[in-house]
Amino acid sequence: LFRSFTTPQLTSVFNAHFSMIQLNPDVIKDCWIKTSKRSSSIKKAFGMLEHEEPETNASFMNLPITIQAFFKELIFELDCDSVKIRQRCEQLGARHVDFSERGFHSNFWDIFQVCTIEVIAECNLGLNEDQHRSYELAWIHLLSSVVKSMRNGYTRRRTHLERPKSNT
Repeated sequence: LFRSFTTPQLTSVFNAHFSMIQLNPDVIKDCWIKTSKRSSSIKKAFGMLEHEEPETNASFMNLPITIQAFFKELIFELDCDSVKIRQRCEQLGARHVDFSERGFHSNFWDIFQVCTIEVIAECNLGLNEDQHRSYELAWIHLLSSVVKSMRNGYTRRRTHLERPKSNT
């Protein structure tokens, strides 16, 4: 996952992550809101009306806490281990099949990925330009890996569930 980064670069990324959360405590919430404003289908999947402001929907606004905990787990608890991250993301992606009945589509992850990168690019991190760019690139790489692995888990489970049952 982070093979292209040296240990000092990774340390810088981890430290910048703490700075991002400290300086921008609502960053994940901002990403989530931006995502919902970019897609009315996401709002619909959460039972919101097209013109409803996401900030007024309590269940929708609880998810940024879960999302932030998920990324913290990937970065710190799984030590950016690509195998562990892939497995964890595939498991989570597979669980999202259960939300298909409510209108979930795996392309929602792509929208969230783009919105997250945009929000991070705008964050005040107290970094110089090169450090900020390295941090953005690390997030782009992480988000791409997360979305790819979640989609693999989602597709695998969906294919398994759609497979006709044998009569034996």
